[in-house]
Amino acid sequence: MSKQVTYCFVEESFSGTLTVRPGDTLASVRKRVLGATRSKVVDSWGDKEDKGETYVHNNPESVLIVSDQHGFSTSRDNKKTVSEMCKDTLIALVPSQSKDRQLPVHLAVQIPYNQHSPLLEKMKHHKNGNESTTRNSTAQDEVEDPSQKFFEMMDKMQKEMDAMKNVHAQSQRNSDAAIKQLEEDRTVDRKRIQVLEESIREKEGTVDKGRTQMLEATIKELEKELTINMVRVEDMEKEITVHKSRIQTLEGSVRAVEKGLTVDKASINTLKEQVNSHRVHPNKLDDTNAQPGSKWEKMDDELQEFRDVQNDIARWIYTKDVTALDRIKARQLLRAAQEMLAVAIGVSEPRYGAWRAWRDALGPSQVLSERVAKAHQLLCATPVQLNEKTRKFVSSEDGMRLVSEYHDHSPIRAMGNSATHPSPVSIKSFNDTVKRHEKVAGLDALMLFACVGL
Repeated sequence: MSKQVTYCFVEESFSGTLTVRPGDTLASVRKRVLGATRSKVVDSWGDKEDKGETYVHNNPESVLIVSDQHGFSTSRDNKKTVSEMCKDTLIALVPSQSKDRQLPVHLAVQIPYNQHSPLLEKMKHHKNGNESTTRNSTAQDEVEDPSQKFFEMMDKMQKEMDAMKNVHAQSQRNSDAAIKQLEEDRTVDRKRIQVLEESIREKEGTVDKGRTQMLEATIKELEKELTINMVRVEDMEKEITVHKSRIQTLEGSVRAVEKGLTVDKASINTLKEQVNSHRVHPNKLDDTNAQPGSKWEKMDDELQEFRDVQNDIARWIYTKDVTALDRIKARQLLRAAQEMLAVAIGVSEPRYGAWRAWRDALGPSQVLSERVAKAHQLLCATPVQLNEKTRKFVSSEDGMRLVSEYHDHSPIRAMGNSATHPSPVSIKSFNDTVKRHEKVAGLDALMLFACVGL
């Protein structure tokens, strides 16, 4: 039985699926995924003579493959077959070219700031081909200069944070060494006291009083010295506690800075997309985005959904979180159902995805009752002929509410707005997910409508 591989290009908001055989090795799957990604990049915004090699990593080993059973470390064995990796779906992440050629290939997709931005390369390509157009060249420079400064700033801050971490690590090692030395000294002092006490007991009957007093004075002196050392150890432990608290505060600040850098980088990449796709002056972007229902709002929605996909995939890869996988599968169910309804009413737009056409057909209203009424109106129109399976789904009130809900209000979005684009899927792949989320009314109707099998 064939399996599905869902692949995503980390530098662009698109993905796709491939059908593979259970006996195919991961090496052959990586090559097919890399080829399919390059083809999509060329079709989307590349030069057909370039074959996508400028934008996509040129080594199949850079493709990261995971499944619902195994993490990415297991998938590095190219001799493994598809059937050994999963029972239903494989997910593949494809990186762009790496800046550091000495970086291990299999780590390319895990270090985003080390990857070339293919959107930046694309804008350079257009700039070289249109030097006579002063306005376009100016728009490119205004976008490229801030991004270059941003990446330089990010590298500099990364080096500073690494240096700070090294200093704190060395300080911790020095503190541990000092404590260890004090404990050793205390052990030696205790042994000396024990030796003296034994000596006193052995010679108690023969040693004169003066000798005994001298030994007792020595013992007291050693005990005093031991007390001082113990106080020093306690003071050192207090200093270490304060130092650890400072390190935790600093690490929190570092995480906040890193989060801010990620947001700034995403904003710059979004600005590059807009300038490159629509060739407008950057100073006019905010005015264009202010128009309600404009194409910029749709682009923002689609970009946010793609970010949700990346977040859930990353969470699942590194933590094996079943909830993240459930979010992906539930979103797949919703999109599959919306695609089938879009085809049924004849509004499918393959270039953008039939599920987007279904959303657009329901209009801009965010009121659920109005959207459900619009959906019934489209499905009951005279030219539309529904098959038995579709008619049964349309009779489900909960199911129709789910496929008609404005996407920001969807209960499935509350589970997590994360998804990929599936081919026809098996009920077995989603049965457990639906059972775990029985409270989401209509999710079972989506499964029966969008899936095949029993």
